[in-house]
Amino acid sequence: MPLPSFAAFNHLNPRAQLTLVLMEGTYLTKRFDETGARFSLYYLASFFVEVYYEEEFYHEHRCRSFVNPAPLEAYVSAIQLPNL
Repeated sequence: MPLPSFAAFNHLNPRAQLTLVLMEGTYLTKRFDETGARFSLYYLASFFVEVYYEEEFYHEHRCRSFVNPAPLEAYVSAIQLPNL
């Protein structure tokens, strides 16, 4: 089954978006904001998806997709590369 385009993904309902990301997306990393909320970053075909987890139970709550690299800045500190 081919993965949807960015536009098609954004037309899916929220539950379908989460299901698709968790089943077909490539997990990249996670981050926590200043309140302790958890966000996981996935790559799906040609765009990124950030999944927000409900703070108390870490249950998938909603996701945000983007192609602009600016939201990736929040993840830079979480990425660790090996020494070359």
